[in-house]
Amino acid sequence: MITIKIIFQGSFNLFILMMLVGCQSTQKISSSAQANLNSTLWLQTAAEFKASSMQAYNAASQNLATTLNDLQLTAVIEQRGNFSSMPPAIILDVDETVLDNSQYQAQLLLDGSLFNLKTWDQWVALQSAPALPGAVEFINLALEKGLEIFYITNRECLQRAASAQACPQKEDTIKNLSKVGIKYVNADHVMLKNEQSGWVSEK
Repeated sequence: MITIKIIFQGSFNLFILMMLVGCQSTQKISSSAQANLNSTLWLQTAAEFKASSMQAYNAASQNLATTLNDLQLTAVIEQRGNFSSMPPAIILDVDETVLDNSQYQAQLLLDGSLFNLKTWDQWVALQSAPALPGAVEFINLALEKGLEIFYITNRECLQRAASAQACPQKEDTIKNLSKVGIKYVNADHVMLKNEQSGWVSEK
């Protein structure tokens, strides 16, 4: 069992969606679908969003040295007290904090469909989500400073017909994180929903 002092816990909960090229239609769409489309276009293309993401990660990078020197500081309230001697770590949510799943969301809009586990698992299997602006640089800087990085996600361990693995989504996630340029991603540091008993959506 690993005991750590958590100094940073990130969860942007951002939904960035890809540009829908040529998505003009005379067909009337619902107000909720229009809102999703507007969000998709704005978050995928707005310079303000990119700047906000980079600003958040740049601020975290700038605060690393100060945070590491403050032995009483922790991002988790229940850890306040006798944890100053524990090695520091950072916990990051994967989806919409490190990886951008906007292409999946945009495809749902194009198809006029809603989120479902089957299409989501197909997206996870592609291992092709790009990183959010600033995420890779921050994580690799923290790794260089000797911090442990843990990744948590509601990506669910599900059996696939074409795989003998009990949780192929874990390997997909590790490979995707590595593909975007994050160093030293390993199975001990990536935690999925239902990977172990009691690992539910409440992170």
